[in-house]
Amino acid sequence: MTDQAIEAHSGAYQIYCKLNSPASVSRCLHDLGLALARKGRTEAAMQCHLADLAICKARLDYRGLAMAYCVMGELTIELDRDRALEYIDLAIMISQQSGHADVEANALVVKARSPTLSRPTAADSSTTSCARSPLRSHLSSMIRTRY
Repeated sequence: MTDQAIEAHSGAYQIYCKLNSPASVSRCLHDLGLALARKGRTEAAMQCHLADLAICKARLDYRGLAMAYCVMGELTIELDRDRALEYIDLAIMISQQSGHADVEANALVVKARSPTLSRPTAADSSTTSCARSPLRSHLSSMIRTRY
């Protein structure tokens, strides 16, 4: 089934690119990344989520940003725990500030399932690496301006 999902999402991605539909391209990249991750193709999955992240940033799609950061955190837990924590904390912060409680809950669950990420969340403490991140400050100011 995963191979079929990869094929379907890849085909949809190509169609939406031709139609110049960034929102649909973003969704396809997200779904394709999930399918690739299930297949164990972590690097390709990460590339999909990074491309999705770029589209979400350009569109000021905060829900998409938080979702992408959450999945990127999940993908990098075994490779770089500090980076994974920053991604997940960004997902939590963005979803909190933009009012997407369902995405926040998902990010909190991802973090809870990952005992290696035992440091406090950005919501719990301003001393995490994410709290000091220039990206966090920039995203926070963008969200305050938009909402």
